[in-house]
Amino acid sequence: MPRLDAALSASTKIPDNQGAFVPNYLPIPGPSDDARSLRTRDAVGSALISLMLGRAYDEVSIQDICDRADIGRSTFYAHFRDKDDIFIRHTVAFARALGRELCWDTDRCYSFPVRQLLEHVREMRGLFDSLSKACRSEFIMTVIQNNFAEVFEERVGELRAGAAGSIPAAILAQHLASTLMTLLRWWMTHHEPLDSLEMEKQWTHLVAGLR
Repeated sequence: MPRLDAALSASTKIPDNQGAFVPNYLPIPGPSDDARSLRTRDAVGSALISLMLGRAYDEVSIQDICDRADIGRSTFYAHFRDKDDIFIRHTVAFARALGRELCWDTDRCYSFPVRQLLEHVREMRGLFDSLSKACRSEFIMTVIQNNFAEVFEERVGELRAGAAGSIPAAILAQHLASTLMTLLRWWMTHHEPLDSLEMEKQWTHLVAGLR
């Protein structure tokens, strides 16, 4: 899930020791990128996240968000249709940014920063709990998976550099995204039985040899 921490004002990435990245901050996309609009969308997003940490997603109202962000309802609706719009927009941006990190390792096998993704999910566990209470977590996971698949397809084409692969790019991308999200769901529902580095190794084993 996206990080929507209060007071973040610049797009940054945190590197790991392998050179892979997980976005630390991404602005919520919108029709206008002027500074005022960005600040407003960030304030609304931060308000929603802070409220979700204390209650179920469906218990958070638009008025609650407006009060926490210190804006009027008309300002809210100038930027978002509803609270789903906030979460989905940022989820899409996060998944598409992270999806670009799909690459080949030194053995020409597909690699992905699974460890960093899982550690990020652990940090944001309260959001998933909030979504789960409202029966919305599976929908958000599907949004993430679909966007991973779209970006993975683009990356597969780039990595192949025009060369034909044994598996069509669209099918391979769906397989990679599905495998990743299946592992994520298993890891979360089984209360993190393996550490994140071991989960990354398992993902690598599952996709080894795919072209």
